[in-house]
This record gives sequence, C-alpha cells and structure tokens, in this order.
Amino acid sequence: MRHVFYFHSNISRNATSLDDFIKRFEIYGSHVEQIMLQNFVAVTLLLGGVKISSTHKNLIVHAFPKNPVLQLYLLIRFLRRDRNPKTLVIGDNDISLILGWIASLFARSIKIQISIHASLEQILLSAGVLNRVRKFLFFWSLKRVHSIRMVSPADVRKLSALLPVPAPEIVFAPVPIRIPDDEPNELTKEKVAFIGRFHPERGIEELLDILRLMCQGNTEYNFLVVGDGPKLDWLKNEASSLSAINIEFKGRLEQAEVQKLWSEVKVLISCAKTESYGLTVREALLNGSLVVARANPTTCEIESRFPERFKTYTTPQEAVLHIREFMSRQSGLSLLKDYRRQLTAEQEVFLKHLALSWVL
Repeated sequence: MRHVFYFHSNISRNATSLDDFIKRFEIYGSHVEQIMLQNFVAVTLLLGGVKISSTHKNLIVHAFPKNPVLQLYLLIRFLRRDRNPKTLVIGDNDISLILGWIASLFARSIKIQISIHASLEQILLSAGVLNRVRKFLFFWSLKRVHSIRMVSPADVRKLSALLPVPAPEIVFAPVPIRIPDDEPNELTKEKVAFIGRFHPERGIEELLDILRLMCQGNTEYNFLVVGDGPKLDWLKNEASSLSAINIEFKGRLEQAEVQKLWSEVKVLISCAKTESYGLTVREALLNGSLVVARANPTTCEIESRFPERFKTYTTPQEAVLHIREFMSRQSGLSLLKDYRRQLTAEQEVFLKHLALSWVL
C-alpha cells in the first residue's frame, strides 16, 4: 500500500485555521489506518507557513521554510527517502502544484492527487490575470495528475466532459462535517446569522441589500456576522447606518467557537452565487437551524431534500420573505435525527473512498 504525503507551500493561505485543518486530517488519517491496519504509516504533512514540526494522532507535521527553492529541495528529499509507493496530495493548485509535480519527477512510484474545493464554475469563469493563470494551471494539471478530489456532485459531471484521454480518476469526497449528537433548544435560537468569508464571491453586496430590506418593518432582528476577509470593513461601514437592526460582528472564529454559536442561530443566510458542497449550510441544518440560501445547483439540491427547513431565493426581496417566515414560526426538529443519521452514513462512504484513493 502507498504511503501518504500532503504538501502545501503556505498553509496560512488556507481559509481554515491550522488547528481545524489538523483535526480534519486526523479524521483522514484514522480512515487510512482502518484500511492499512498493521501496515499503517502516519500521514505526513509537509507545510510551509508552519513554525514548528509536530506529531498528532495518525499524523506527522513537518514545518517547511517559505522559500520555494528550499521547499522543492526538501520535498524531493522526503519523497526520495521513502522507498515505498507513495501518493502526494497537493494542497493548492498553483505554487504547491508546480513544486509537487517537479518533485514527483525525482521520485519513484508516486501518484499525485489535486483537489477542487471551489466550484468548477468559479475556476472556469473567473476574470483577471491571476485567475487566468490558475485556469491555465488547472487544465495543465489534468494531464499530469492521477486523481482529482471533488466535493460537488454537479461539478463531477461537468469535469467529466473536460477530462483528457486517458483521464485522471475522479474521487468524490466532500469535506467532513462534525455531526452533533445533542438536542437543540429552539427557545435559545433567536438570531439570524451570516457565516463565511467576506469577499465578492460570497455575495456580500447582496447581503447588505437583504439587511436593508429587513429594516423596513416593525420587527427588530438580531444578526450575527461571523468571519473575515477583504470586504469586512466595507460591510461594517455600510451596516453602521442600519439602526433598525442589531448586528454583532464576531470576526473569525475557530470551528469549536462556531459550534457554540449554533445554539443562538435560528436562520442562516447564504448569499453565494456558486457553492461546491455547501459546508456551512449543511452544518446549520445538522445543528437544528433553518437556512435561506441563494439558488444554485448545490443549494437547490439540498432544498429538494429538506424543503421544510431550507429555502432558496433569487432576489433579496424573496430572501427577506423566507427569513421573516422562518423567524415567525417554530422550526420543528422532527427531521433532524434522520438527517444526522443519513449524513453520518454518507460521510463514512466518502472518507473511505478518499482513503482508498490515497493508499491503493
């Protein structure tokens, strides 16, 4: 079986905090161990942007310098030193991809896997010089990698039509979600929330339109705004004039802190025009919150499965109608246990599929 290496040239660019990232890979490592059994070797993470090396359950983390030349030298050294068949999982599809592919030329029996966590549409249609370079690298990689991890079923179908012959394997494995087992208390759920990165792709301008419309009524709402990003200061400045709404900006929070907030959130808003898997909206459902999300292939698919707890919209006016309707009624939790049970079973299949793609 193959030993597993993960390489990211600068993990600080990742929207996920390092602690949450490590916890996620501990889950991956446990599923690799289940497959390899007595032949298990810890998953090795080679990370630029990390100050010190460390050891975790099923993981070994090696801190890499930020200099790409030194990174390439160390990456080649690690891969050559392990004489077993290997899988190199690439952390991002630009610098890490280039360095990882070059390093793979100096190692034997190695497979490369890349991941697409953003929506495929975002990759193919994004404007700007930098995005064009990333698009070029993406198509360049299709002939040079052995597998592609996808998190969106709709994007799997789209990508299949773009693949060269012979094609890399497509591995459908969404990011795992922590599935709670406690019973939510509806009496504490009194707030509307937006949780995510504050950049144009997340529909921040549309969020502001929704907030303004929410002011046009006799009901006073409490909003939680969680996250950071380049549009955060702009949103704070624009929202400062909305005196009819109480808005609390929480900033960037660790995943454990976000989990504590779900007890306050009755309705989650998502304004992104494109979604890959919809991690946050699914977390909201799992924690007994209701969701109002902009219509796209991912959110429409979720709505079709849980129409009583999940509504999509196409205009800010429609979003406000759904929010007000959800806030004015008891949400009911009759479907929550079924959804948690269903997602638990699905995740186990996804995680096993991912681990198999690494070790076989």
